[in-house]
Amino acid sequence: MIDQMKAHLRSLAQQPFDPFRIINAGKLHQDAIIAQVQCSFGEVQQRLVDDGVRIEFEYGWGLIRKSVTEEALTFRFEGGDRASLEAVVANFISKLGSLGDALREQYEATVGS
Repeated sequence: MIDQMKAHLRSLAQQPFDPFRIINAGKLHQDAIIAQVQCSFGEVQQRLVDDGVRIEFEYGWGLIRKSVTEEALTFRFEGGDRASLEAVVANFISKLGSLGDALREQYEATVGS
């Protein structure tokens, strides 16, 4: 049992993930943007979380939620491999309009295009 747990933890450590992204959204727009994401991803599995939503794909997941420290949205992404991570990020970017452009700029500035 312990060997299985160790193997599982090693596999989790190898999955690519993206650090938190914070995009200023203004308090009034946060709920509207989260609702837009929920509607845009109606065809995939969604799980509501505190102040946001997690969208799950076969190859990874993306999370959007309200920041607890400022009037902004926090994003987090994870994929089974680097290509999957990039696909998750691209899916979110494509659904967010000008906010997606800001997310793309942040992402490319830290991981490259």
